Amino acid sequence: MALVVFVIAVVGMSAMQSRGVEAQRAATEIREGERIGQSVMSELTARGFSDVIATDFSGSAALPPYVDSAATRLLFDFRGPPVDDPLNVTRPGVREQFFSTYRSILPIPETATTAAEMVGVQLVVQVMWVDTTASNAPPPATATAGTMVPANIDPADGNFVSWGRSVELRTVLMDNRGVMIP
Repeated sequence: MALVVFVIAVVGMSAMQSRGVEAQRAATEIREGERIGQSVMSELTARGFSDVIATDFSGSAALPPYVDSAATRLLFDFRGPPVDDPLNVTRPGVREQFFSTYRSILPIPETATTAAEMVGVQLVVQVMWVDTTASNAPPPATATAGTMVPANIDPADGNFVSWGRSVELRTVLMDNRGVMIP
């Protein structure tokens, strides 16, 4: 009887430890996704209002709203250390193109059709990745962040996938073109 109790205890401890490792890995992926989102958002806010409303993500002259397309979205590696290696060197522990980032710039008010009507813009950054930590809903072997689109994250959308994860950051950039600093 004692042997049975011991075996059950060992199996239970192993299962709990396995779930703990999966939870730690999921938390690490979320933190890295947030870090990437903050980096992309800081690049957008550093451009300034006039530049943000002058060109879209492909560099063409356009007024908001505009959203990243598959051609302009950004892909990031997981845990790519900040080193000066050539781009074609694969570093240990790096998962290449693990995060897919979509940016949106929306006019405020939404009905604004000219630059003069815009009092600001809403900046949205969505970072998506394939969650491999959920053992109850594993992703298909062909799933990659590079094929994900924002519709994959919305449960109300027909393209929703249960193995997709994301973080979304939003901020407002106000029109400061006429502001004079004394």
